[in-house]
Amino acid sequence: MVKWAQNNPDPKIKAQAFGFEVFDANSKRQAAELETDPAKRKAAMEATAKVYESLLAQPQGKDDPNIQLGYALVKYDLGDYQTARNILAALLRDRKLGNATRFVT
Repeated sequence: MVKWAQNNPDPKIKAQAFGFEVFDANSKRQAAELETDPAKRKAAMEATAKVYESLLAQPQGKDDPNIQLGYALVKYDLGDYQTARNILAALLRDRKLGNATRFVT
């Protein structure tokens, strides 16, 4: 679907290509999380990390909290806790993940 949108002659569809790329990356991350074979899971996570890195390299991806969150989750699953912590801490600090919630009974 990503290639279809990127190569589509309709400018409205072409404008949505980046959104399709983000959706594709999130789908790959979720599929990798469900993989039961540890070697296949690691390979899928590493491939997904590269997809997120390419999204983060694009101008519209640098400040997208959904991409940053997905990348942090992949890095966490790969055992790169420092990178995951840095990204998640920045997202929390900047309130990109929403406001804090406190339950009072």
